Amino acid sequence: SPYSTDSVIYRGFCPSGTYAADNRAAIIAFDALDRALTDLLEVCCGLAWCGLQYLLRTVFMIHAADGAMLPGVFKALEEQLSGATPVSLGAIVMIEALCHSIAVFLWGFYADRTCKIQLLMRTTLAWGFLTLATSCVGDIASLAIVRALAGIAGAAMGPLSQGLVAAVCPSKQRGKAFGFLAASANIGYILGLLLSTSSSHLDSVGGWRASFALFSVLTLFLAWVLGQVQVEVSSGLFAESRTWARLDRFSGEASTASVVWREMRDNLSLIMRRRSFVVLILQGAFASTLTRSISYLTMWYQYLGFSDVAAGIITSSIPLGYVFGAILAGYASDRLAHSYPLHGRICFGQLTDLAKLFVLGFTFLVLDDPDPKKTEDFVLRCGLSFLFGFFAIMSYSAVVKPLFAEIVPACFIAQAIGAAAAIDGAFASFASTPVIGYFTESVFHYQVTTQPISEMPEALRLQNATALGRAISAVMTGSAVLSLMSFGFLHLTFPDDYKQTVEEEGDRDSEVTTEDSDDSAFSESKGGPTSRRVRFNVTYGTGKPQETLQESQA
Repeated sequence: SPYSTDSVIYRGFCPSGTYAADNRAAIIAFDALDRALTDLLEVCCGLAWCGLQYLLRTVFMIHAADGAMLPGVFKALEEQLSGATPVSLGAIVMIEALCHSIAVFLWGFYADRTCKIQLLMRTTLAWGFLTLATSCVGDIASLAIVRALAGIAGAAMGPLSQGLVAAVCPSKQRGKAFGFLAASANIGYILGLLLSTSSSHLDSVGGWRASFALFSVLTLFLAWVLGQVQVEVSSGLFAESRTWARLDRFSGEASTASVVWREMRDNLSLIMRRRSFVVLILQGAFASTLTRSISYLTMWYQYLGFSDVAAGIITSSIPLGYVFGAILAGYASDRLAHSYPLHGRICFGQLTDLAKLFVLGFTFLVLDDPDPKKTEDFVLRCGLSFLFGFFAIMSYSAVVKPLFAEIVPACFIAQAIGAAAAIDGAFASFASTPVIGYFTESVFHYQVTTQPISEMPEALRLQNATALGRAISAVMTGSAVLSLMSFGFLHLTFPDDYKQTVEEEGDRDSEVTTEDSDDSAFSESKGGPTSRRVRFNVTYGTGKPQETLQESQA
């Protein structure tokens, strides 16, 4: 249309792809429609992100339940599987953990090079079939093979889920997001342990095999849901949103094996150059040692004279504390991170580790050994176990995991989490239960016996209870002290690493913006739209063009 004083010229495209008339009301209507559609899209994607968080929590819950079921059916396996003994079953658990530690970093590296949701769907599908295979094993050798493969497949769940949360979730909400993930995992652990233990000898419903078969069906259904989410994210409505665009932003391209290994080495070298990563590895190693030492607590309470049920209830209070502690810590940590970005989370971690140390000292050093005949001692020990779990999970879920996402660029988050899990797990495997076993026998003179606790001489029972209690106290208290001391170094290293990460992310954003600008110029030269948002110039009889919609919003 010819230019006139009272007319307007629309140079872009409206959402329907047709040119707008030179009518002021039409352009205002198109602008309002575009704003409404874009805002509605982002609102829908925000709701979808909430749904994805619930889906990831479900993944964590079922994965933790699967991991808790095998120890819960040890006795049934010993009775029904050929070659199953306490030694062979313990070796299977060790093999599964070893395969998990080896594979977790590789999964983290691969997760940063591909679509995390698609990879999570595939590994969940494989894990579901392996859980089903566990319910069908007939001897100890086949069980060892299946669980080793399950350890490899299950190792992907942590880096993928946590890397997905860290890549998409805003930094000031990561504590809450990781807290709910940890809480979901512990709820699954409790449910899996209760289900497997209570049904392990119910032959009318299939016994322990039915438990694994049930969870395999749930896992396969979860894989199908993840597949539907992946299709929607890659090609559906949400593929056009800024929120979901982050999922594909850091995906790598196909490369040869030599290039992949060289890139893996370079990435690990870059991660290790972050001083805060080294400090977090050190702190995590001591914290993991402390957590794994809990496995001896049930045995200690049994030696003190508590029944199997009572000892199990006391010990189960710890993961129950994990659930509540992880959720509350997420909110508190995010609030402190918002007010004090460089030191808020670290101070919160030190405070919770100090509270955890206080609970341990009160449990092992201040109080006398509990009397199983006194109800108040049983209630007190349950309360202390709950408080220990409540404070022990806080630094892990609300401090350590969010800090990993803030000391490296987003394209390295899954690798950093995977490398930390591998190193911490390997260190704790040697520094927790083996050290307690050595202290118990060689330092505190534990007497090895095959007698049931109920048939032991009173002197021998008390001697072993004392030896085991002192060994647990030494390892757990020492690990808590070293973990607390390690946190202090983060005040020196984290500010520099955080600023460096922000600068690197800014450089990447500039590169992306430049590429987008080039693409936009190319589209404009071809006569196509330059943006998903409406771009227009309006002249109200003064000859002065107005700003584009994006520029005016900026």
